This record gives sequence, structure tokens and C-alpha cells, in this order.
Amino acid sequence: MEQLRLPRRKKLGYVPGMISLLTVPFLFLYYGNKRIAEIPNYRVMELNWPGQAFHSKYLSYVNPPPRQYLDIILTGNKDSDEVRIRFGTLYVRELFSNKDSVHGLIFHFGVHSTYEEFVRLLDMPNIYDIRYFYPTDDGLKFFYRPERKHGIKIELLPPI
Repeated sequence: MEQLRLPRRKKLGYVPGMISLLTVPFLFLYYGNKRIAEIPNYRVMELNWPGQAFHSKYLSYVNPPPRQYLDIILTGNKDSDEVRIRFGTLYVRELFSNKDSVHGLIFHFGVHSTYEEFVRLLDMPNIYDIRYFYPTDDGLKFFYRPERKHGIKIELLPPI
């Protein structure tokens, strides 16, 4: 018996289609990641601001020590407040670098102060590693408090 042979067909090879099939996913990944990198990254910081009831109940525990405070009033004028915040930042950094336990700084927010100024003042303790700041009714107090030594001596083992 003789087999029927079908004529051989040419293989279909569509080169532009194969190139686009292989390159389009990689181009999508590249430009997609590039676009995602341009999107701003927002973060959240939890903030608990004590009210008058808290101050009256726990005044002896929370109240900052008496100091000679320098008052800085933020009015809402962008240029002058920028200068005041920079001066206050330098002043607070100097307080903490000199370990000055006599002076302090109070920022007062005016009626027209912006949210941006508030956030910049809240970022200052995180950026410059400031441990002690205190919220007031209309602003923030910054002060240096020396570390308390309770007479407990901790000896670490020497390294091996």
C-alpha cells in the first residue's frame, strides 16, 4: 500500500510579530516601573495631641521643667516663617549639642500658620534626634533634659 504524502508547507515565520511578542512585556515592565518611581511616596506619622483635660489631670507628670524659653511666633507669612523655623532649628540643635539645660525654645502657631510649618516642626525631632519636645496649646516646646542616672551600674561582658 502506498501512503499518501501531503505536500510540505513552508513554516510560518512572522518575524515582526515574534519580536513584538518578546519585547513588549519587557518594555511594559521597564516603563511601568519608571512611571511608578515618579509617583510621590507618602508616609503617615501617628500623632496624639493632648488636650486641656490631659494637662490638668497629669500636669505634674508631663509638664516640662522650668526654663528660660525663647519664643518664636509663626504668623503665616511664608518668607518670615521660613527664616524663623531655620533659626529655631539651629537654636535647638545648639541646645542639644551643648547640653544646655537652662534654655529652651517655644514655637507658637499664629492664626494663619500653615500645616506645612506644623509638619516641619514635627519632623525636626526625627531628623536631628531630639528626644524632648512638648506640645502646648498653640505650639511646641523644645528643651534639653539631662539623662537621669539612678545609681544602677550595668557592666557589659568583654567581647570574646
